[in-house]
Amino acid sequence: MSDVSEQTQLAVAAFVRERLGENSATHPDTRLLEDLGLDGDDARIFMEAFADRFAVARGDFRLEDHFGAEGLDPVELVRSLFGREHRSTPLTLRMLAEAAEAKVWIGSRPREDRG
Repeated sequence: MSDVSEQTQLAVAAFVRERLGENSATHPDTRLLEDLGLDGDDARIFMEAFADRFAVARGDFRLEDHFGAEGLDPVELVRSLFGREHRSTPLTLRMLAEAAEAKVWIGSRPREDRG
């Protein structure tokens, strides 16, 4: 993991196992949505708990950049009708560990969405 300490990596992995189950994969490149199935309200609750546990400020983090909405999302339904699916940016354990050390989210949005 880039410049992230082993202690932070282990703390993030322990948090993931605590919240998502002991058998959850905890490799740095494990993706929360794609590999662990975290999405919707569960993702929101997880990320709020993560921010609280590791004192991470929101910064430019937007939940919708990484996860889908809970239940039926009318906007996504209309997009899918026109062939424009929501493209989420994978959120990995490496990114969580980096945020835990930095204490703020930086650069988590897709490049085309940045101002």
